[in-house]
Amino acid sequence: MKFLKSLFIATCMISAVVAQAEEKKEPTAAEKAIKYRQSAKTVMATHFGMLGGILKAEKFDEDAAEKQAEILDVVARLPWSKFGPGTEGGNAKPELWSNTAKFEEYRDLLLKSVDDLEEAEELDEFKKAFAGMGDACKKCHTEFRVKK
Repeated sequence: MKFLKSLFIATCMISAVVAQAEEKKEPTAAEKAIKYRQSAKTVMATHFGMLGGILKAEKFDEDAAEKQAEILDVVARLPWSKFGPGTEGGNAKPELWSNTAKFEEYRDLLLKSVDDLEEAEELDEFKKAFAGMGDACKKCHTEFRVKK
């Protein structure tokens, strides 16, 4: 009987340790900010790619391009508020935090291109705005994004 009691106590203790180990650690505010901005940029990149496909298609679908422009107008504005003090890390190089003026310049370039995309009414205008977005993304990634 003593053996069974000891076995029961040991099993309970092991179960408690395992349960504690399985508990998920609540992410910090910085981790949440990093995940949010990375997720927003993933969505933005997806729709940017979809628009690229529309612009390369044999026959230009203006309605589809306008829908992607509307989506990009929203999602391209999402990640920027999550680049604040205390949110360092993720795919951002340390230089981003010491050169926020340049980072904001690139953000503004991107948002201007998105505005141009929203105002585009013909294929050439869409292509020009699309190229502007790509250029803004490339500049920022080159200077401020950790290479994967």
